Amino acid sequence: MSTLARKKLPIGIQTFADIIEGGYYYVDKAPLIHRLVEEARQRWAWGIVVALCSL
Repeated sequence: MSTLARKKLPIGIQTFADIIEGGYYYVDKAPLIHRLVEEARQRWAWGIVVALCSL
């Protein structure tokens, strides 16, 4: 049975360099942020259409 080395969670670590050099887990959240922004933009645009239609 092989044992995998467990990485540490970067709790309280503020810089990318410290995360990488310290061997911490790193999760790239850029795609998630992009999706959230796009969904918010669509909701905002739809809200304007609804508001204009109710005039």
